Amino acid sequence: MQRVSIIVPAFNAAKYLGDCLDSLVRQTFQAIEIIVIDDGSTDNTASIVKGYADTDDRVRLIDLARNYGIWEARRRGVELSSCEYVCFVDSDDCVSVGMIDAMLKRIIANESDIAVCGHRVIDGNNTLQKGIKKFGDQVDSSGTLKKFAERGYGSGVLWGKIYRKGTLAKYKKMKFEERLDFGEDYLVNFGAFLEAKSVSLMSDVLYYHRKHPDSITAKKDPHISFCRQLNAFARGLQLYSPYGEDVLCCIEESFVRQFRFKAYNVKDRSKLANNREEISRSLTIIARYRPESIYGLIHCFDDPSSARRFSLSRYIKNIFV
Repeated sequence: MQRVSIIVPAFNAAKYLGDCLDSLVRQTFQAIEIIVIDDGSTDNTASIVKGYADTDDRVRLIDLARNYGIWEARRRGVELSSCEYVCFVDSDDCVSVGMIDAMLKRIIANESDIAVCGHRVIDGNNTLQKGIKKFGDQVDSSGTLKKFAERGYGSGVLWGKIYRKGTLAKYKKMKFEERLDFGEDYLVNFGAFLEAKSVSLMSDVLYYHRKHPDSITAKKDPHISFCRQLNAFARGLQLYSPYGEDVLCCIEESFVRQFRFKAYNVKDRSKLANNREEISRSLTIIARYRPESIYGLIHCFDDPSSARRFSLSRYIKNIFV
């Protein structure tokens, strides 16, 4: 029987972790291992996981000595996973009890490398919100990386997908000296969709993504988000430069689209001065591995109707030149 590793990175996740784990241990498909990586939490995250592990031997707690960040936490989970398939669930989210069963059946039946399901947005009280993403049932057997870059599979997040473990081989080997906790989903997915020969899309809505004021994303200031995402863009070009121009074009396409979202709306660009060294380092890496991407980055903000984008464009030009 095929088995599935479910990887749950957790940092100070006590508030919603019980809801998450309840939805996982109740899966109708039971041949799973649930690997929770406690990324140096200071609350009772670890004790909650131990409570589940005491009654269910499919639950494993990996206790990191300090807070490494979500990139390294997930990477450790993949490294320690023992199953043929892998999926990622955020510690404040929850899933349908039939998610693993439905997605595993689809990925096997279609002989795919990745399967993608729909999702709904919930709030801190588990109330359904307006946000919903659905797909039509189909199988893509070519151009999967390009379609991913064009958001044909939704956003670049790791959750809401199941992966043949082999597609994550590049991720296991990727280590950075600096902390990487923004845009990291994209860097993993570039490798996975580059490796994938076939991707199955599912019309089923099986994943419930929680949006709440305490989430890491909600707490990020736009100027910090911009700097961290710029670093992820630079690291993406660096990591995948050996795979050729078509791959680098897809990476640029993906990040240019991402920068246009409200989360990166820097209203006061003077705040970026505090991150001048970080921005300069990222732009230097981009220039080294694909200098034409500097042009693409600058002009993705060149919208005459947006003073914000114009000022950011000018800022990038000034700091780089």
